Amino acid sequence: MSDSSPSTIASDALQVLTEQVFNNIKLATPALEELLKASQKYHIAMEQSNIAAQNFVDVIGKVAVTASRGRAATHALGQAMQNLVSKHQQIVTNREDQTRKIQTQLITPLQKRLRAELKSLAKMEEDFKTMTKQFKSELKKAGQVTVKAQKTAAKKDGDERAQSAMQHALKAMLHKSKSYESFNQRCLRATLIEERRRYCYLMDNYISVFEDDFRFIGSQDLVKQVLDLSQEPEKLPEDSLELISKNGSNGLMFEVPDDTNSLRDIEPSPLTRELSERFHRDHAALPPGCPPGGNQVSNRHFKLQIIKFTLVAIRAKYKGEKTPSINVDTDSSCIFISLTTKSLKKRDVPYNL
Repeated sequence: MSDSSPSTIASDALQVLTEQVFNNIKLATPALEELLKASQKYHIAMEQSNIAAQNFVDVIGKVAVTASRGRAATHALGQAMQNLVSKHQQIVTNREDQTRKIQTQLITPLQKRLRAELKSLAKMEEDFKTMTKQFKSELKKAGQVTVKAQKTAAKKDGDERAQSAMQHALKAMLHKSKSYESFNQRCLRATLIEERRRYCYLMDNYISVFEDDFRFIGSQDLVKQVLDLSQEPEKLPEDSLELISKNGSNGLMFEVPDDTNSLRDIEPSPLTRELSERFHRDHAALPPGCPPGGNQVSNRHFKLQIIKFTLVAIRAKYKGEKTPSINVDTDSSCIFISLTTKSLKKRDVPYNL
C-alpha cells in the first residue's frame, strides 16, 4: 500500500527542499574557501603596505624636523608638518590594528568554521538520509499491516475485533505519516539555520574589521542594516517559516525546539521512541482495550500490551517452534517471558514495569 496521505505528500516536498538547502551549502563552500585565500593574501599585502607606510611616515617625519629647524621662513611650517605627520602616524597605527583584526577576527574564525562544517554538515546530511530511509521503511511496513487488516476486516464482515484492528492500523499509519512530516519540518528548519548561521557569523566578523572604514564613507545605515539582519543567527526570518508552513499539510503542525544544534538532537530514533511517543501522546492510536498512560496501574497494563505486540514478532521469527508464554507478577510489577525454542533454551526473562 502506497501512503498518499497529505502528510506523506508534504514530507516528500519538505525532503526536496531540505536536499536543496544541503546542495546550496555545498555550492557555497568553494566560494568561502576562495574568500579565505583572498583574506590571507589581503592580510599579507596589508602587512607589507604597513611596513612601507611606516617607513614613509618615519622619513617624512625627519623632513618635518629638518624644516622646523630652519629660520623663520620654515620654522612654523616645519612644526605644522610634524603635527600632520603625527596624525598620519595614527592612521598607520590604525591600519596595523586593522591588519591584526583581519587575522584574528576574520581569517582564523573562517578557517575554524570551514573545518568544523566539513564534518558537522556531512554528519547532518548522513543522519538526514538515514532517518529518511528509516521512516520510509516503517511507513511501508505500516501500509502493509493496514492492507492486511483491511482484507481481514473485509473477510470477517461484522467482526468487531477485526474492525477494531483495522481502525488501529489506519490510525497508527496516520500517526507515523505525521511523525515523518514533523521530522522533515524540523530537518528543513535545521538546515536553513545552518545556512543562515554561516553568513551571519561571516558578516559579524567582516564588519568588525572594516566598520570604521564604512562609517568614514557615510555607510552607517547600511552597516546597521546588515548587523540587524544578522543579529540572531539561530532565529529564522518569517519568510523561512512561511516556506516550511506552506509546504506542510497543515502549516507548522509541530513545535520545533529552539535549543537544537544537530539532527541527532532534533529527531529521536523512531526505533527506540516512536512506539512510546505514539501510545502516550495520541490516545486515539492506542491499541484496542489499552488504557492511556498516566497512573501506575494504567502504565503497567500499557507496557504489558507492548510486550504482547513484541511476542507476535517473536512467534513469527520462531515459526513452528513452541511459542513464548507470558507470566505476570502483579505484586512485584514484573513480567516474566518464558522462551522455549530450538535455538534458545527455556529461560525466564524478567521485564520490570
